[in-house]
Formats: sequence, structure tokens, C-alpha cells
Amino acid sequence: MSDGQDVLRILISTDNHLGVWEKDEVRGDDSFNTMDEVLCIAKREKVDFVLLGGDLFHDNKPSRQTVVKAMEIFARHCMSDDPVGFRVISDQRQNFASGRVNFENSNYNIGLPVFTIHGNHDDPGGTENLSAVDILSTGALLNYFGKVAIAGEGVGKVRIAPVLIQKGATKLALFGLGNLRDERLCRLFQTPACVEWIRPADTPDYPRDEWFNLFVLHQNRTPHSQGAKNYVKESHLARFLDLVIWGHEHECLADPWDSVETGGAFSVLQPGSSVATALSEGEAKRKHVVVLEIMGHHWRTIKHPLETVRRFEFETVVLAEHTKKLDPEDPETVTAFLDARVSAMIARAVRGRPPASPKLPLVRLRVDYTGFSTINTQRFGTRFVGQVANPHDIVLWQKPPARRAREESATRAGNAPVVPIRPEALDEAHIEDLVSQHLQHDLELLPEVELAEALHEFVDKENRNALSEAVSRVLEETQAAAAARGGEETGTSAAGEGRGGARGGADAAVPSGPTSPSRQGVKPAKPEEGEVLESIARATARRRLSHGLGSALRGGSPASLPALSGLESGGRGRGHQAAPTPVPSTTGARRPPRGGDAAGEAPATRTTPQRAHGDAVGTHSRPAAGGRLRQGALRLQPASSPNLASRSHPAPNRDLELAAGHSELQDADMSEAIFTDSDGDGGVLTGTRSLAGARQQPTPTRKRGRTPGPPSRARDKAGSSEARHQERMVTGSFVESDADEVAVPTAPRRRKAGSRDT
Repeated sequence: MSDGQDVLRILISTDNHLGVWEKDEVRGDDSFNTMDEVLCIAKREKVDFVLLGGDLFHDNKPSRQTVVKAMEIFARHCMSDDPVGFRVISDQRQNFASGRVNFENSNYNIGLPVFTIHGNHDDPGGTENLSAVDILSTGALLNYFGKVAIAGEGVGKVRIAPVLIQKGATKLALFGLGNLRDERLCRLFQTPACVEWIRPADTPDYPRDEWFNLFVLHQNRTPHSQGAKNYVKESHLARFLDLVIWGHEHECLADPWDSVETGGAFSVLQPGSSVATALSEGEAKRKHVVVLEIMGHHWRTIKHPLETVRRFEFETVVLAEHTKKLDPEDPETVTAFLDARVSAMIARAVRGRPPASPKLPLVRLRVDYTGFSTINTQRFGTRFVGQVANPHDIVLWQKPPARRAREESATRAGNAPVVPIRPEALDEAHIEDLVSQHLQHDLELLPEVELAEALHEFVDKENRNALSEAVSRVLEETQAAAAARGGEETGTSAAGEGRGGARGGADAAVPSGPTSPSRQGVKPAKPEEGEVLESIARATARRRLSHGLGSALRGGSPASLPALSGLESGGRGRGHQAAPTPVPSTTGARRPPRGGDAAGEAPATRTTPQRAHGDAVGTHSRPAAGGRLRQGALRLQPASSPNLASRSHPAPNRDLELAAGHSELQDADMSEAIFTDSDGDGGVLTGTRSLAGARQQPTPTRKRGRTPGPPSRARDKAGSSEARHQERMVTGSFVESDADEVAVPTAPRRRKAGSRDT
């Protein structure tokens, strides 16, 4: 393939795992040395850009030392005055986490662009959904794309949009998908219309069939245990793809092959890792990076071996096959036999070591000791200190599990063959496998997959809230499913009762809380099931109430929030009748003295009898009389407040103030709420809103001598929007976007002044 202006050259590398073994005195710099070599090869081969397939960092929260070393490597190789020979013609705000490609930023001189997705080791997390890759992206050292989130509820939905790149007559649609949980992604691919591929628009200047479609992902390609479903099949992918770059698999398969599952619809390339992160058989193969050359729809790959990778020798031995030399009753014969095998492996590694490779090799001897006893591994490793980089874990003792023996016997009997598994599965123990083995058929409320994922987040990513978040998520999904199932059973009768409750006046009965089956229309088959569902929903409602109050108190300064006084313990149990409680005024105007009140005495307070409520509500607070609401705040209070002297609406006995921006009514126990908001001329409108989405017309109330104007259209639109939001929150509906294509320009876009010519 000629080196013309139409040839797009890409260097591909995956699973660099910067920072792995950083605390090891011998292997601490291995990942950084190899990453430096990868970028050196990219500059030597004069590629247009580097494409990384995820797991740039080994840890979700890498150390500062690792981040600094990574930034130094990328700054040294990527920043230069070399021209960039291609351009990005798609919407960069939609493609990249930073909002723009780094080499078009005039504040930086980028000569070697790097594009990357995230993997399972450096995936984003936390409330801001950030990762260590975002740090390098913000510093304009690389271009972070493929940051796709699962939208909607239930199974969800994923949209995969490409980065459109053009060099001369070659057009590349680069699709990227960062790591998602394999089990859920597999369900998405298996469910129709849950994975949406956004293809370039078909225009006269850019026909759709002229694009070369390249897809890079970071997922399991093969099962790592028998019967596992946590992997993505090649048949799940779109047939219009030309080449798939598969990250996450560490075994280097640098020669592409045609996909068998799709009948050769596309080709697959698995570059493998650039550093050995585990002493497994798949890691022992020679490491490579691949240069991909594309011209139109023609392409080829050129693999380049990595010289700085530490030499790794792996071997398996079965002691039962050497009974003529070994005595099961004499451990010394076993020790001498293993010593000779390890010495031969070291000699072989030294002979084949490249000059740039570290001096000490890695050695792993997997020993099947069936019928023999083991020896002390640590004591055995001291024989090879100074000869290998891993003297303390040279030998891996292993016995074939009984299940594997049964499957092999079934295969020999003529049954269906066993699906092959990755070599790493023989050496590693996975959390999900341990959960499946020890808790199989014993989990009823918490799903096995959810627990395994939470344990993975807690252990590997140090997320202290992983378990509590998983429990809360499962409880909410269970409650929503129960409510939806109950709504289907009740049909239109439940809707009619809800409309009747919304029209009720002062004498209408207070509806039961959302935690009860009667409120949601749930009809449990057994009384004990109803109590369980009610307890779960009640706990969720209390948690949302406390979360909303905490957010309100943190949302503004102390001066902007109204004074809170008269803290009252509301721990009323079921069936308890509360005493009458004073209800303060919310208008902000001081009441004139009543009756014989002296001038210096506090004004009389009107009392409202409180209804007995079915749920314990915890501790809540009431604002002092005369307290004022700041603009944009929302107050929930008993509907029988003196504000509405001529109207009264049933509502539970709760007061709550939410700061601006927290207008969602998170406590679903409140069937109706009184809201206040400032209008254009300084007046205040007061009205009621139902959680079910019904909105009543606001009742103008004169305040401090000002006459409020008519309700504005903007306020009416905001109210309907809030009502729709409440409906979506209850029903869990998903609104799908109408866009199905990526727009491409009809003419080449001009580069801005001051940028380099290509």
C-alpha cells in the first residue's frame, strides 16, 4: 500500500495497565517502559494517530506517581510541531469527553494525537462519573471517546455514535464503546432495539458506503468459566462493521481473522496487553502492537514486537505422568524434579531475551499434584532469588476440579463438546464465581449478579458505598416492579379512585401512603408478602425524605434559608392520634393581636387537628411564625394553613423546605402540596399540586400590599413539565430521541486562523 495522501495509518495498542506492580522493586517500571516504547514506535512509523483499547491505567484510582509518570510520557511524545494529516468532521461535543479534539486547540501543539476508550480497570465512577482518563483528556494529552452510559430503566438502551475522520479520499467511522458490565451489556445486545448504532448520514458528498467502519470495545470475548454469560459474542455486533478491535483480552492475537459467528461479515483483531498483569498462560505469548493502514475500503495490518516487555516463561507439568522418577512418599524427589524444570525455564528465557528487555524473567510452573503432597512454595522460591523477578510465586499448585473431570468424561462418552475457556480461568479466582458457588439458590431479595458487581466495586475500586448503593437500587427496582404489576391488575378502577381523591375537598379522607398496597394498587397474594412490600417501600420513602431535607439545608447559605424553630419529634407509630399542633403563618406578615393579647405578648397561634398517619415519619421541623421564603424555594405544609382561609385540602402532617433546584417531591407520602413562587411583579402565587400529575389553578393571594398579576405562561409550562417529570419518575417511562444519523458537512470545513496546515 503506497504512502500517499489517502492512506490513514493507525497504531493500535490495548491494555497498557500503567501502574501495575508499581510497588514491586523489580517490576515497578515495566508498564511505563513499554508505554514509552509504544509511542516511540508510533513516531518511528509516522502514524497519523494512536488508538488505545482501554485499561490505560491499572487502577480505577491510580496513585499520584502513576498519573505524573503517564502525563510525562504522553507530553514527551505527543506534543510537537509535527503536522496532523487528518481532520475530525463529526460533532466533537458529542464525541469527546473534553468537548473537542486536542490537536485543534490552538493553545497546544499536538503532533501525535491519541484516541482512547476506558476499560474495566479505569472506568469512570462517582457522582461526577469521572476517571483518571478524564485527567489526561482535560490536560489535552489524549482524546477520550466511547464514554457511553446506559439510558432508561429495566434493560436500558445504548447509543453508539462514531467519530468521523477524513484523510484525503479515505473516510473512517470510528465507533467506540468503553467497558460496561458484561452481563448487562450481553442482555442489551440480546434484546431487540436496545443497542442503537448511529451511522453517518448518506449524502452526495459523503455516501454511506464509502465509510470504513472500525469498532473498538473493551469486553470479554470468550467465557472465563464454564456456563458463564458475562461475555459479548461476535454475533451480537452489527454486520456493517469492517474491523473490530477487541480489548480486555490479554492474549496477543496480532493477526486478524474473519468472524466465524457472523459468516465473515467483519474481521476481528485482538492486540492483547503490553505488560503481563497476571502469571497466566495467555500472558506468556510474545507482545505486539499493530499498525493498521486504511485506504478507502482496503486495509492491512503490520505487527511490531515489543522489545521492552519482560520475558515470561510458562509451563505445565503433571506429576502423575512422572511416577518412574518421583516417589509420592518422598518430597525430596518432587523438589529436585521441580528445581530442574524451573532451571531449564530460566535458561530458555535468558537465551531468548531481547537486548532492551529487563534482565530478570518471569517464570510460572503450574503443577498438577494429584496423588502427591505439596512442598513449601516460599522456601522453594528462595533457591532462585536474583535469577527471576517473581521468586515467591514460581509454582502454582493445582488439581483438576471434579466438575471438569465429569465434563471431560461426558465429552468422551459422545455428548456435546465443552465450550473452551480462557487460559487465565485456570489461574484466577473471580468474585462472581465465588458468589455463584457459595450462595447459589440461597439469594432471594438481592440478585446474585448485583451482589457480585457490588463486591467487585468494593474490593477492586475501593468504593465504600458500593454495597449500600446496590441494596438501595435493588429495593427501588423491586418496589417499582411491584407497583407496575399492581397497577396492571387494578386496571381503570385504580385510576378512577385516584381522580376522585384529587377532587376531594376539606372533608376528603387522607389517602394511604405510597408504601401501602392500597395506594399503589398492589394486591399481594399473601398477607405476609404485603407486609414485606409495605416495609420496603416505607423505608425507601423515609430515605428519600431525609435525603431531600439534607439537600435543602445544604443548598443555600444560612442567611438565605428561613429560620427553623419548634423542632418536633414526629416518631408517631401506627394508629397513634397526635395532639393538635400550632401551625405558623407563611405569609411573612405579623398577625394583629387577638382578644386580650398585650402588645408585648406573642400573637395567638391557630391550631389544626392532625390526622393519624399510618407511617412513622421520624423527626421533622416547622419554621417559626413570620418566617419568609426566599425566591425560588418550595414549601410543603399542611393544606389547612391560614394562607388559604377559604380553602382546605387534605394532606399529611409534614413541613419541609427544599432549596431551589430540588423541586421534585421526593416524599411520595404527600398526595398534595402547597407551593409558592414569586411572579414578575413581586407578588406570591399560592396553589396546590397533586403528585399524580394533576395541577389546579393557583389562587392569587395578596401579600404585603402588592397585587399579583395573572399566572404567566412560563409558570404554567414549568408546572406541566414538573408534572410530566413526576409521571416519568413513577412509571419509569423512557423517551427515545428521534436522531438516527450522524450529520456530516457538505463541504470541507476551514481550519481557524493560527492552526497548522495539514
